[in-house]
Amino acid sequence: MNGFGPLAREAIADALRRRIAAAVALAALLSVAMLDSCTSCSPSINVNGQLREMSELAGPAGLGSFVVLGLWVIALAGVLAADHLQSTLDDGSALLALARPIGRDSFALARLTGVLGLAFCAGLVMLGSAAALLASRSGLPMAPALIAGGACALGCIAVSGLPPLNGFV
Repeated sequence: MNGFGPLAREAIADALRRRIAAAVALAALLSVAMLDSCTSCSPSINVNGQLREMSELAGPAGLGSFVVLGLWVIALAGVLAADHLQSTLDDGSALLALARPIGRDSFALARLTGVLGLAFCAGLVMLGSAAALLASRSGLPMAPALIAGGACALGCIAVSGLPPLNGFV
């Protein structure tokens, strides 16, 4: 793993410079805004003509929110990973980096680190906001949210590792 640190720093900076990073940030903020509007409902709603308290529905709604947001973050990680390595191959900067005494695996892992940094930040914003909103407004515990966030991080690692390594390393 010779030269991994400088390559990883460059990959993170490159990931933040891309236009897709702004789109990911915008998608994360829109998701948080949508979740904010969904969790600010009145304490009771009308379901099939019966008045039900929101506290009865908070658990399933929180689970559904975390599943949807977690899958969204994992999909973003896959899209970012596919774009991040392919763009360096297309513009020739991968050949320039590989001309140095660096292995292909170090280069691919550094590029993956840049993608995961961006995906983890987006996931932290979305899932962290969801956990905080659901805990403050519905009284749901934070421990399951931490476990779900860890599972989402593992999903991001698995999905984002597939596109760059396919046919490269």
